[in-house]
Amino acid sequence: MVVGEKLVKDDVNLEEKYQKQKNLHILHSDKQNLRKNYQHTPKIVSSKDVNHSSLRRKTQQLLDHHNIYRTSISAKALEVEVEDEDRRKVKEALNAYEEIVNQSNKHNCWSYIEVARHLNEQGIWVNTIRKIGSIRGVKVGDMFRHRAQLTIVGLHRQPLRGIDFLRRKDGRILATSIVDSGRYSNNMPSSDTLIYSGEGGNCPFETTEPTNQKLKGGNLALNNSKEEGTPIRVIRKLKLSSGLCYVYYGLYIVEKVMRARERGKVVYKFRLGRYSGQPKLTFGYS
Repeated sequence: MVVGEKLVKDDVNLEEKYQKQKNLHILHSDKQNLRKNYQHTPKIVSSKDVNHSSLRRKTQQLLDHHNIYRTSISAKALEVEVEDEDRRKVKEALNAYEEIVNQSNKHNCWSYIEVARHLNEQGIWVNTIRKIGSIRGVKVGDMFRHRAQLTIVGLHRQPLRGIDFLRRKDGRILATSIVDSGRYSNNMPSSDTLIYSGEGGNCPFETTEPTNQKLKGGNLALNNSKEEGTPIRVIRKLKLSSGLCYVYYGLYIVEKVMRARERGKVVYKFRLGRYSGQPKLTFGYS
């Protein structure tokens, strides 16, 4: 082979080699561009890629929240409606009592009790089942002209005795309510505390010879309520500018049971504390 042919052949080989390298470089650049474009292209999500369980859970949470909100509003409206209905029944019973009393020419404790019994026979009484706690339709601060009205609305069933109680199925008695009528040496330094004297044997307003009080009846019921921590309704007889009346003070709990001596005899003393969160009363402290 001559030198000229060899040079021509070498040039051809170099040209082919250069062209191959150029093609490889272009191919590499295209791959990089395709990779960049792919990274910036929005990913199309198929139904297979969706976490349906998580989506259902979040949707259910939203529905539950909506249902709870809607239920709470409905329950609150129903509670107000029931409260108004209970209040209406109490007022109707008291109005029936007042109507008879105003038409009567007898105005004393026994005549008022007789009116209450008459209304009971007619089925006018409300809250007829003894219970512990608040009474439906009666609010803290409510005032009653006569003690007999307390029996009509179910606030205190005993027409004369100061301590009312119920008997459970197991035979144990628990106090439901007490009335501070001023017959015993009770003391209320503030609306949050009441020192209440037990019943029987040692009433300062009775002419009979005083005797030791015993832990039975209402006294035993108050003692049991202290042991079990059950609430007691407290009603006090007050002399206001409008006259004598009975005021519902709310729920109290027996904090302590004590024994003391008055007129030389044993008496029971019960210290009651008022439940917090109730409407404040600013009158009737001794």
